[in-house]
Amino acid sequence: MSTTAPQALKSLYIPAMTTLKPTEHYAGGIPIRAVENGLQIIVPAWYSMDLGHKVEVFCFGTVLSKTLEHASELNRDVVFTLAKGFVVDGDAADIYYKITIKNQVPEESKPRWTLLVKLTRPGEYDDIGGDDGHSDFNFTLDRYVVDDKFMPNDVVTMRIVTYRNLTKYDRIRCRWGSQEVVHDVTPEQALDPLNHPIDIFFNYNLIKAAGDGSAVAVAFQVVDRCGNYPDERAPWSALQRVVVDMNGDRLDSPLVLVKGQPTDRVDLDTLGDDDVIVRVYTTAKDFTVKDEVLLTWTGTPAQGPQIIVGPLSKTVDFVPFQLDFIIPNEAVRAIAKGSASVGFIRRREGESDRPSKNASVSVVGDISQLLAPTVDEAPGGTLPVDTPWATVSAPWYVGRNGSDLLNVIWEAKAPGGDPVYYEDPRPVGNVAEGEPVLRNVSKTEIQRFDGLSVKVYYVVTNRDNLLLSVRESLPFIMQVGVAKPTFDRPEVVEADDNDVLDPDNVPPTGATLVLTHTGTQDKDRFNFNWKGSASGGSFSDHIDLIPVTAGKPVRVTVPKQYVTANRDGTVTADYKIERGGETLGYSQELKLRIGVVEFKLPVATFSEATGAQKDQLNPDDIYPNGATVVIAATALLKEDDEITVTVEGKTTTTHPHKVLWAEAGKELTSIKIPHARIEAEDGGEIALSYKVDRKAGGTDGPSDPTVYDVRKVVVKDKLKVLGARLNHNRYEAFGTTRILSAFSDTDQPIEAEWKYSSDIDWKTASTWSDDSPNEPLHVRTADAQLTLNPVNITANGSAILAQRDEGDLVGWGKAESGANIPPHIALLKDIVGVSATNADFAIRRADGEVLAWGGGGGGDMGNTNPFGFTEVIGNLAAFAGLKGTGAITTWGSEDSGGTLPAPISALTDIVRLFSNTWNFAALRANGKVVAWGRTQPGGGMPPEIGDLTDIATLLGNNVDFAGLRNHGQLVSWSIESNGGELPQAIADLTDVIELSASSAKAFTAKRITGQLVAWGSESFGGTIDPVIAELKDIVEVSSTANAFAARRTNGRVMAWGSELNGGKIPPEIALMDDIVQVCGSSLAFAALRKNGTVVAWGNANYGGDVSPLADQLVKVQALYSGHASFIALTADGRVVTWGDPRFGGDSSAVQDRLRGQVSYLASPVSRGLALKARRFKEGGR
Repeated sequence: MSTTAPQALKSLYIPAMTTLKPTEHYAGGIPIRAVENGLQIIVPAWYSMDLGHKVEVFCFGTVLSKTLEHASELNRDVVFTLAKGFVVDGDAADIYYKITIKNQVPEESKPRWTLLVKLTRPGEYDDIGGDDGHSDFNFTLDRYVVDDKFMPNDVVTMRIVTYRNLTKYDRIRCRWGSQEVVHDVTPEQALDPLNHPIDIFFNYNLIKAAGDGSAVAVAFQVVDRCGNYPDERAPWSALQRVVVDMNGDRLDSPLVLVKGQPTDRVDLDTLGDDDVIVRVYTTAKDFTVKDEVLLTWTGTPAQGPQIIVGPLSKTVDFVPFQLDFIIPNEAVRAIAKGSASVGFIRRREGESDRPSKNASVSVVGDISQLLAPTVDEAPGGTLPVDTPWATVSAPWYVGRNGSDLLNVIWEAKAPGGDPVYYEDPRPVGNVAEGEPVLRNVSKTEIQRFDGLSVKVYYVVTNRDNLLLSVRESLPFIMQVGVAKPTFDRPEVVEADDNDVLDPDNVPPTGATLVLTHTGTQDKDRFNFNWKGSASGGSFSDHIDLIPVTAGKPVRVTVPKQYVTANRDGTVTADYKIERGGETLGYSQELKLRIGVVEFKLPVATFSEATGAQKDQLNPDDIYPNGATVVIAATALLKEDDEITVTVEGKTTTTHPHKVLWAEAGKELTSIKIPHARIEAEDGGEIALSYKVDRKAGGTDGPSDPTVYDVRKVVVKDKLKVLGARLNHNRYEAFGTTRILSAFSDTDQPIEAEWKYSSDIDWKTASTWSDDSPNEPLHVRTADAQLTLNPVNITANGSAILAQRDEGDLVGWGKAESGANIPPHIALLKDIVGVSATNADFAIRRADGEVLAWGGGGGGDMGNTNPFGFTEVIGNLAAFAGLKGTGAITTWGSEDSGGTLPAPISALTDIVRLFSNTWNFAALRANGKVVAWGRTQPGGGMPPEIGDLTDIATLLGNNVDFAGLRNHGQLVSWSIESNGGELPQAIADLTDVIELSASSAKAFTAKRITGQLVAWGSESFGGTIDPVIAELKDIVEVSSTANAFAARRTNGRVMAWGSELNGGKIPPEIALMDDIVQVCGSSLAFAALRKNGTVVAWGNANYGGDVSPLADQLVKVQALYSGHASFIALTADGRVVTWGDPRFGGDSSAVQDRLRGQVSYLASPVSRGLALKARRFKEGGR
């Protein structure tokens, strides 16, 4: 074995690392795309690699290590994948690797790196969906007409409005028609944009080169210094159009046709597979026969170089007539979410070329990824492992250049978690137009992937105006060789039957890991892994078998330090078996929870309970024997255990029972609560719980309570309630409704009595405004009674969670945004509240503990104390929670209020929390308000509002807050055009009774007369229709991001704001007079009718079309919404979803866990959890 020192270690290689300009003190940058599937870090092969060499990578506060054990690992790069959670925004210093060889001094790579990590996008998420540009990218121009008075020394100035995540050296790409200017943000502009505005200058020559036109498109895009592009849903600002007529003699612009109709907006859904036609009219005034027309289409995509079609040439054969030029469908789709400028020149013999004016079009629709590659030798998806050469074919793509860097990548993950990686980066080179790029992979490389499922794809990197564009293709998935056998998982002797390992039960030497496969032989090798969730909690090793250990399970010791390091976390254990250097197969994974899990008693129930949710107890039904208490067999009762049942209502009584021999280990039904005890609670509710004093020692319980209504007269199906519970825990203000309505069994509105569980008195009304949505809501008439569940549907920007009746969660939508519920949270069955940011969720348990997860700024609570919460709300990227002490705790993005200012953190008199997109506000017991978050929008509350002591409530929109004072006057603050400044006529009102709703940039409020007022941006509903403003019968106002809908007492609905996104109601819906709830997604409305059916309007992609599932939308009781989807709860226990399938519109994968388990009406269990949470909030009992 060689003992040569490594010598002259090469630099680490991070495939997705970018080069920074200027470099400053950084080795490079880490963009978002680098960490989405874990950060790949590659240690280059070192001189004289040999078995036993150990490589360690020190990075991001952790250490990645590997010891070379196989000859196949020699003279190859060592690949590590660092989990996404370890990579945090900002500077990452002291990154290096070390090679250790036995009996030698370890050698480190030099110099140590500092990397700049940027995990935010310029402008953040587009807050307002649609196809009209990024909501945070705004600009002004100092002129919108450029004519013959525009002189060679003149410029048009574009002033960029400050956008979120503005950072020095951001590269701003500014487009004027077909021409571009690139500007790098200076440090001064980033630090103080008010005194150092970002001004971009379009000079005479550039404007002239772009050409004349009646609507020349102007826009900008930002790419940060690490290469992060904006939100892919809106990669450019909204277009502004300028009239340019510098020459005065240009020919008329061509027409752009889609499906034969002229347009300045190409919708790819409408275009389908058709080509775009550009038509030039050859009028007798400007053309003669034999003129040549040369037309050029210049497309600007969401990222990457321009896609140019042309010049295309046609000869004029007839005058007057027309010439139609074909722009291929693929060239148009390649610029999705971008735009194109198209013009032509007329060429005539003996004359100078005469140009036309240019036409500008935007292209809307989803960005298409590069087509997947193929592997010629694996046509059926399987590549024989002994193939001499594999040929990867990367298809031609629009705009391909020979200088493009095309990197072919193979990657796989062995069942043990080790990455297997191959790449071949090189320029495209001189490959003919339309032909694929071919790359060969050798047999030696193929064999490294033996038995694995391999993802084959390619990444194209090119540069346009100094902007780096990186695009990844769709993958080709193939099996290399025969899939290896899967062995039984390992086991840990000290773990219990629920895969929980208590470190206190592990002996000092460590835990016993059993490698279970018995089909082994002498000299086989077990490689085993113990992968902990905590730093320093992972361990790997191997065992070589001898004749006495072959053919049987093998027990190995995991040192105790690797158990205790993961306390309150998780461990994943697995193994693989090798024979003669070849892998035989991999085991399944054993997933352990490390810590003590307290035994939890099942709840007790009454067998005689009736009602849809079995939460009604009629004293007449239990006469004379009493009510039977049912305790499930999972209580693990033993003989002589002593049970104490507690019934709490107007009085509290206990009922003891000693377990008999015949009752042990079975469901217990022996305990009876006397009829007289139940009858004494007639007209109220009772809570049922119990505890068990074990004969063997110790006490379990008390169990969580279950809650029942006690009433003698209850007639089934005589009462119906429709409408959703208020969900103010989500960060988007639109989409929430709060009015519920009571109906008889003949669908007639009726007066009913209403109250929350914490109320003493009932209130009579036909409708109810929900202001305590986390409590069960009781509704009753003379002969019927219902209890509604607390709000149990919560959405963030791209995922949805449902709270099931038994207290746990189901998620769907975008996995990385929280739809994939962590295992330790998925097991919980005492969840009483869910809150959301744009990409995170936080849950609140009945005992006040809060846990968070997701892919945004609020998914990691850091060092936040998770206990003692009574309320949690989210904004775009942070959470704020109210503790039982009256104090506030925050976590998440600092720019969104995740860091609480010191004066506010000292307060202990907070009674309510509020949010808008970027800020939080809190109402104090003394009627004052405090706010924090981004300094300029919302968080910077004016002192005169901060001094008020009579604020009753607040409402937020994207960046503003509006407040209602006790005497009926409104206040508001932030950006004037968004609603931050009240019009004087509204500010003078003193009869406002309700802050009704908000869109992204506007508010509505209701006066005591029943009339509405609105203010804010007109295009977002800030100017109310005069006809609607006169109405005095408005029941409720709902909103999308840029429209409002008002529901009247006569069951009709009227709307205003953006017509495409809900502001215009289809005539057939406008005539309906039985609508009882209107709910908004970001760009569409859905309405619930009295007969339990649903209608919708607005953007179809956001849920504005229910025709495909109209047959499912029956018996609906409530509507909820996500950003781009809707959720309906039905009377027969169904959960129906529609809208964008990526963001919650498709719940088919979890329907088996939803149907019959997510209910509009409360169950004894859900009512009991709410009671437990209320007791905690009130001080605990």
